[in-house]
Amino acid sequence: MKKIYYLFCLLAILTIPVKPQWVSVGSNEMAQASCVAINSNNVFVGTGNNGIFRSTDDGISWESVNNGLPMNIVLTLDNNSGRLFGSTFSDIVTSTDNGGSWSPYYNGLGPGYVSNNFLFEGDIVYAAGFGVYYSSDNGANWTNQNNGLPSNLTVRSITRKGSKLFAATFTGVYYSGDNGAHWETAGAELANYKLWSIITAGNNILAGTDTSGIFISTDEGATWNKVQTDFPNGQVRSFFKYGNYILAGLGFGWGIYLSTDDGLTWTFAGQGLPALYTFIVDIDTKGEYLFAAGGATGFFRRPLAELGITSVENFPNEIPFEYSLSQNFPNPFNPTTKMRYAIPLLRRDETGVSTTLKVYDVIGNEVATLVDEYKSAGNYEVEFDASNLASGIYLYKLQAGDFVEAKKMILLK
Repeated sequence: MKKIYYLFCLLAILTIPVKPQWVSVGSNEMAQASCVAINSNNVFVGTGNNGIFRSTDDGISWESVNNGLPMNIVLTLDNNSGRLFGSTFSDIVTSTDNGGSWSPYYNGLGPGYVSNNFLFEGDIVYAAGFGVYYSSDNGANWTNQNNGLPSNLTVRSITRKGSKLFAATFTGVYYSGDNGAHWETAGAELANYKLWSIITAGNNILAGTDTSGIFISTDEGATWNKVQTDFPNGQVRSFFKYGNYILAGLGFGWGIYLSTDDGLTWTFAGQGLPALYTFIVDIDTKGEYLFAAGGATGFFRRPLAELGITSVENFPNEIPFEYSLSQNFPNPFNPTTKMRYAIPLLRRDETGVSTTLKVYDVIGNEVATLVDEYKSAGNYEVEFDASNLASGIYLYKLQAGDFVEAKKMILLK
């Protein structure tokens, strides 16, 4: 009788539904998780006391990867096309062998330069820390980019919106229209705010404050307004963009919030995170999981599907480093199809290029002009409607400056 009773209790426990939530996947040595980066099949976590850890199985097991690291206090980790970048309290470091070894990369940096955030645009790298530094050779050499910034200014994060760079600092937002050569104040509304984070979201720019939640700009930084809907007056330590989804990581136990409309409205997405002393200082994604560095409370993982993120179209948000024209899709098509093309960041004194994308029939007659305008660096997608054309083979040609490329497509009605 007792066995039947115990079996019944066990079955009852096993059938209790588990609430969707974040779960801890870090070891005890990772209790001070400060940053996260993804490279290939590896998840990397930087800590505030034990250096860097690597997992090849989505956080189930971990190994220390500190060979060459100058100190075990790691503030930032990021990935630029297979090269890992990190920052300690003394150096910027890089690894080209998946964390097997680390080397200082500080030629041209000020003494003891610390980076809080990196912005990658091909081989061009911006480092935000005590001021802004710029590298045109993927971090091998650096130059100071502080013209117009107050001296000894703490810059927490950098983002790009079109031809402008925006820097979140401890004295508001600054912008540069010439790729960092000169900086100016962006909007008087945030001049007295301490900012931790900034990100471009569609046509908007979001700035995370120390004690007042998120401010949003819809006019490229000219004016800023506080996000009033469904968002607390908390410390916004980090932003993460995944397709059309924006995640905001907060400090002091406020958790994580999710937006699907470029930051206009938000819903709570921090179920399962410790309520006290959790600072979501960094977020990243790999495969079916989101990963979050929680500061003093460790490292966490959650399936994307639990947040309603079932699939994200693989369309890159990063600034490309070369021209490209992709094959249209679908192909064959009837009657609409899409083409993607990329405009790289050009010389530092340029912010775009005259661009045309045209469609021709097989004997060279122009049948449609899809793009004919000045385009800044970025990834683009256009749709072609061939409802008024006959079935057959057509060519579409991209011309951007001196770059020219054409591809074939088939209209099949």
